[in-house]
Amino acid sequence: MEKGVSKVKSVQGCGTYDSQYGVLYKYDYELEDGTSLVANHKKAIALAVGTDVEYEIKGSNDSGSWGTVQKWTPESHQYASKFSNNSTKKENVQELIVRQSCLKVSLEHLTATKSEFNKENVTALAEYFKEYVYNGL
Repeated sequence: MEKGVSKVKSVQGCGTYDSQYGVLYKYDYELEDGTSLVANHKKAIALAVGTDVEYEIKGSNDSGSWGTVQKWTPESHQYASKFSNNSTKKENVQELIVRQSCLKVSLEHLTATKSEFNKENVTALAEYFKEYVYNGL
């Protein structure tokens, strides 16, 4: 079974059939990475040309390949590592959370102490708090 992420290059309807799940609509997909496969959908709407998709080829024979094609979303798919390192992404998110929290505390501190309120003071104090979070005093 081959899995991947690509963009829809072309799509063409190729019929319907009755299944245990009701009527299924067959579509012949050609993807930008060169993959071609037939996929079934419960709705009569194919994924549009240019859509980022994740796919899985479940089988093939002399007539071609078949499998699943679904819209790719970073939040819900398991192939994110193809585009970014997941551990790096989690570290970046954690760093952004710390930076945001430090900015908030910086603003609160400057407001509470009635200190001069400008971009340089806010960011300098936030940087101080960030260093404290990561390295202590």
